[in-house]
Amino acid sequence: MPTDLVIVRHGQTDWNLEHRIQGSTDIPLNETGLAQATHTRDALANAHFDAVASSHLQRASVTATTIAGDRTLPIVVDRRLTERSFAHVEGWKVADVKAAFPSFDDIAGVEPWSAVTARMLEGLLALADAYEGGRVLVVTHGSAIRAFVASVQGIGPRDVQSLWNCSISQVRHERGTWVLDAFNDNSHLPDQLRS
Repeated sequence: MPTDLVIVRHGQTDWNLEHRIQGSTDIPLNETGLAQATHTRDALANAHFDAVASSHLQRASVTATTIAGDRTLPIVVDRRLTERSFAHVEGWKVADVKAAFPSFDDIAGVEPWSAVTARMLEGLLALADAYEGGRVLVVTHGSAIRAFVASVQGIGPRDVQSLWNCSISQVRHERGTWVLDAFNDNSHLPDQLRS
């Protein structure tokens, strides 16, 4: 039986708002991010979940627990679902990084896309196997989702569009194959919370 994963990017942080690279730096949600998570909870209020999984970083874990609301569900914290590490440029503004380097891939110490893809596939497959035939809410990060979606679609991660905060993507794992059913949908958020 297929396993459904509802994958949500975490809510907004001040560094998102300032266009700063977050990576493995543990930045909290801001007020907008908390409101986005609350609206996402309301949009998914009637959806059945067998478990909730998130990265260990608080912007993801707080988004996950907010969306879970008062449901009594197992909560899985998995470091394989964390954001791509951007080494010493974490905290830099994106424009400054682009001015200083030809590509993020040319920066010493930045986690290779292949490593992000491998750990995301491993973590999500573990969830699909553990909750076979069920549905799991997964809250993770933009580059991590892009790496996974790229592998599903057979393209490079840089060819996958950036994700909106608290956007919803849906995948199925069936007969050893991943199928992408929805990607980067933020239509559940009011206009003022789409970021």
